[in-house]
Amino acid sequence: MNINSIFNNFSNFEDSIIRNIKIEYAEDGSKNFSILVYSQYMWEKYNNLWKEVEIIIKDVVTYRVHEPLQTTAQVISNGIHVIFFNELIYLEFGDFADPPQSFEEAMSSNTFVIGKSISCIVNE
Repeated sequence: MNINSIFNNFSNFEDSIIRNIKIEYAEDGSKNFSILVYSQYMWEKYNNLWKEVEIIIKDVVTYRVHEPLQTTAQVISNGIHVIFFNELIYLEFGDFADPPQSFEEAMSSNTFVIGKSISCIVNE
């Protein structure tokens, strides 16, 4: 299943719950970022079935995980936006109702990751 299909089948992860976030530093200095979300599968006969999905960004350029006081980043209300800038992949985790329109706007999110490749694993 490709990335677009996964994001479509899970309604871009709107109203999903973050189970964990992991940043892995490799010996060569590269970074990998993974986020495990619990989300509603919205495809035909499986509608309303909840599954865990791990989204992995490799060769991370930069990231931010910030949870302001008296709020929670655990619920991704507005879904996950995937934007391509030049040869980079940008994921924004729910701060914006609509996808950011510029790199500067994208960098203003509380929780985002920018890297060079993306993959997803749907846990059965």
